[in-house]
Amino acid sequence: MATTPLLLLVLLLLPLSQATTFVITNNCSQSIWPASIPYGGGGLELLPSQNWTITTNTTNSTSGIIWARTNCTFDSSGNGTCLSGDCSSALNCTSRPTSPVTVVEYSLYQWGNNDFYDISLTDGFNLPIDITPTGPENCSAVKCTGNISGECLPELRAAGGCKGACDVYKTEEYCCNKTGRCSPTKYSRFFKSLCPNAYSYPLDDPTSTFTCKSDVFERPSRPSSTPPSIKSSFKEFENSLPKSSSLLVFGEPVYDMYDDDDMFLEVLDKPFYDDDQSEPDVQQELFTPSVHNKATNLIVISNKKIAIQDLSNGLDIEASIYFSRMLKETQMLSNNLTVTKGPPTWAKLEMSKIGRQIDIGNNCSHPIWPGSIPYGGGLHLPPSQNWTFTTNTTNSTFGTIWARTNCTFDSSGNGICLSGDCSGALNCTSNPSSPATVVKYSLYQWGNNDFYSINLVNGFNLPVAITPTGPANCSAVACTDNSTEECPSELKSAGGCKSACDVFKTDEYCCNKVGSCSPTKYSRFFKSLCPNACSYPMDNPTSTFTCTSGGDFTVTFCP
Repeated sequence: MATTPLLLLVLLLLPLSQATTFVITNNCSQSIWPASIPYGGGGLELLPSQNWTITTNTTNSTSGIIWARTNCTFDSSGNGTCLSGDCSSALNCTSRPTSPVTVVEYSLYQWGNNDFYDISLTDGFNLPIDITPTGPENCSAVKCTGNISGECLPELRAAGGCKGACDVYKTEEYCCNKTGRCSPTKYSRFFKSLCPNAYSYPLDDPTSTFTCKSDVFERPSRPSSTPPSIKSSFKEFENSLPKSSSLLVFGEPVYDMYDDDDMFLEVLDKPFYDDDQSEPDVQQELFTPSVHNKATNLIVISNKKIAIQDLSNGLDIEASIYFSRMLKETQMLSNNLTVTKGPPTWAKLEMSKIGRQIDIGNNCSHPIWPGSIPYGGGLHLPPSQNWTFTTNTTNSTFGTIWARTNCTFDSSGNGICLSGDCSGALNCTSNPSSPATVVKYSLYQWGNNDFYSINLVNGFNLPVAITPTGPANCSAVACTDNSTEECPSELKSAGGCKSACDVFKTDEYCCNKVGSCSPTKYSRFFKSLCPNACSYPMDNPTSTFTCTSGGDFTVTFCP
């Protein structure tokens, strides 16, 4: 490992058969007190040029953070204080650090068999840092080595480094407590200018999250039917709620999922107000049904008008609740329920509508039969028409979308397609057969991100593009070159260009064993025509694209 004259904390990910190892190296000229949660904790002083090794001790989905403390003093019981990065005055950390501190965040065994890692400056900066994955795959190292402490703005300056603007001002503009409510500021731009690859504020460009194949670390194979995800703040809140469901928060119902937006206005005869009650606000904010059911007795959704007395009977149905401070409405709903004395803290957590909308458009000159699992199923889609469905969840979820061609189905929905067939069914419940161009997505994942990709592992039958829509400026991905016309003769099929795995069924092309395959002439063929698509199971993780969770997606065939 090459060293650098900079003050640098270097982190290396090394392979183990049963877990992941982090080697923390102190390249600084002074002692540091490294900390790591939930693995490692802390508990030691690390002298210059010394290393500290920790392991995650798990092969399941997991996440954590690592940072360095400076200028610490501890007594024999492990109690004391640090000038920067202090964790509740303990030598062995069990809580997050205080600002200023440079933080490394990681999440292992995530969607698509990937690891994610980043450097975060949302809590400020105290030391330069570097994180480098090691293994057979050439994954990106990430550095933050700019002289942030030396150039820190006066209002953020602290004895131990450069504080985060949220820690100094504690306002929504800098803390981003409400989803999608904040933008870059002069402070985040300052951090970004010196460390362009680091997160500079909570809603920074998701390209600051880096990706590496989990298989790089030679871990044992495991089922991948359900993508793991970090436990969300929704779940944490749900577990903290009282067992009784007799709590009613400040709130008023808004329109239901049938879009009958006049129903509850007729019932309550009140407008929707913003937080300070100064003007109407139509934004909807909601939580999962399980959170609703434990938090309130006001669970209402229907395609018909519901009387006031029914609203307080605890209907166990999904709903959207708009949180306001209007005591009048809550008193109207029930006189025997307890009303909280202020807006609950969980009203400030991540919020979005029930589910995410995916719009599929057919720009081809012929009909297609799009398939979508686990949401949507499938149908016949003529040229220039669209099909829209929702995922119906605000929890971690994933799915696959593709188009079938030249299909014939009977009145019972049974039949066959020339390409992309899903067990002979119109309403798909299984993956497509080769050849099929596939779009994959995973929503509400690590770091409040969505991941999406175009996948040619099952071959190619139609050009496709996927475009995120929403407040974040996220990248569209397209595969538009006609792989069918240039398809190698051994992969040619009546419906398109088959995958090499489907034709030869060997580990060289199917990658059945972890780390057992490399690019082939066939994967290079697909990659040459669609460089942003995944061409074989262990393709470069840059073929997976990232977007901050919250928006919808448009998938277009024959774009």
